[in-house]
Amino acid sequence: MISFLCLTVTLIILGLGWWLLHRLPRTSGREGWVRNRLLHLKMRKVGNDSYKLVFSAYPSDWRHRRTLVLRRDHSTCQNCGASGLGVSLDIHHIQPIAEGGSHDLNNLVALCDGCHDRRH
Repeated sequence: MISFLCLTVTLIILGLGWWLLHRLPRTSGREGWVRNRLLHLKMRKVGNDSYKLVFSAYPSDWRHRRTLVLRRDHSTCQNCGASGLGVSLDIHHIQPIAEGGSHDLNNLVALCDGCHDRRH
């Protein structure tokens, strides 16, 4: 019953995201955020058995910014120093977007999966 409820809530939120993407007016320039952003909806683990739904928007040039951060940080985790072929690196916002942070390069840092999980 609980998993059905979680699925229902997730589908409602996905529908809302789709509606926002297709109903809000198209905008351009720096202030526009509807059509020129990649919309992401994720379940983030909080505690042992609970999850929270995270909705966030990334700029359309996110892949380019990610590449620039990885080059700047020499494809090395800036917390533990891990690097190499077997290391998966994430891009972390030093000051979270929800707390007023930005997607500027000076607010982004490369972290390995383990260090990124520990930060969240």
